[in-house]
Amino acid sequence: MKTLYKFRLLALCFFMGTAISVAQDANMDWSAESYIVSIDAQEVAIASNLGKASSTFTWEQISNRSTRTIQYTITSGSGQWDVQQQTGQLDYTLASDGDGATLTVLGTSEGVRMTFTVLDGNGNAFKTFEFDIDSFSNL
Repeated sequence: MKTLYKFRLLALCFFMGTAISVAQDANMDWSAESYIVSIDAQEVAIASNLGKASSTFTWEQISNRSTRTIQYTITSGSGQWDVQQQTGQLDYTLASDGDGATLTVLGTSEGVRMTFTVLDGNGNAFKTFEFDIDSFSNL
């Protein structure tokens, strides 16, 4: 009887640990690739590597002539992400040299999409970039 009780307790701890590791929040690090970006509703073929590492968001734009990297500091983040299903929503507030921005990562059964919005001095949307993500990885 004692052995059966220990087995059940051990199994319960294992399943709880598995459930906890599947759900992540905005603190998780990730990387993504996209080959098309919509800039203010105009689609442009720009290869992009996007990523969150610690408190930094990085957007690397790659063309056949050059590579440009933009970095923002993440000042806040919220949301939940299901690692196995690649679904959920993560929202970030960003800052770089006095400029503000927001980033939303949205995962649905149809795929992952990101919206990066640069804000003007009054906190209003100035320019919006939307990415259909081709690959998304949790780090």
